[in-house]
Amino acid sequence: MAVHRGLSHCFYRKECGTWLFLEKKVTLARAAELAGKSLSDFIDYLSDCGIAWMEYTEEDRRLDDQTISRLLAEEGEKDA
Repeated sequence: MAVHRGLSHCFYRKECGTWLFLEKKVTLARAAELAGKSLSDFIDYLSDCGIAWMEYTEEDRRLDDQTISRLLAEEGEKDA
């Protein structure tokens, strides 16, 4: 019986880690650990399943655009 329980637990590790990650109960790194995968293998698994593993919001983009513009302006000042 213990062997069966162990196999069952092993079978559901990926699903459990994925669910907890999707529910924002654990970090990506912790979900990978729970799934018994390396971080890069877990990211590949999520990507293969069509699950976004990284959030990039409009606010993130706006902040990135501001930073890029500021850095370009600073670089232009150095060249002048």
